[in-house]
Amino acid sequence: MATYIEIVEEVKDFLVTRIDLLDESTSFVGDIEAVMNGLYADKDISVGLVVDFLNSLPHANASGDRVRDIWDTNIAGILIAQFEGRDDTEDVKNNLLNALWRAFDGGHSKILSGTDMVSIVVIERPQKTKIGEHPFYYLPFTMKVTHGGK
Repeated sequence: MATYIEIVEEVKDFLVTRIDLLDESTSFVGDIEAVMNGLYADKDISVGLVVDFLNSLPHANASGDRVRDIWDTNIAGILIAQFEGRDDTEDVKNNLLNALWRAFDGGHSKILSGTDMVSIVVIERPQKTKIGEHPFYYLPFTMKVTHGGK
């Protein structure tokens, strides 16, 4: 059985390989400071990712009965896009939304390893903000990993 940190790492790696805009150097588990430092350090990279454990619940079947040794682990994520000096901020936001949606083929579950499945649960409204003089879009989302656990 995988640990929660291994599951979150695997989800991060899944997103980095599925979203062309992401780079390993600006994608981390639970370390938004490392993401921001990476974005500030390399102006050629414009998108970062932070994911982290949110909660875990026993998996229930369609009738609401708990399925033995199966868990649903929710993972929070934020895609962060910097767009300093760009006029196409709406294009940046739309490309990021589309890239996240396409990573899950429009909402379908994807197999991570063995029988573990990851699916997108919700994509929140993107938020435009500034950190100091640097403009960013934050795109929060939640994923669910269904996995075995004993």
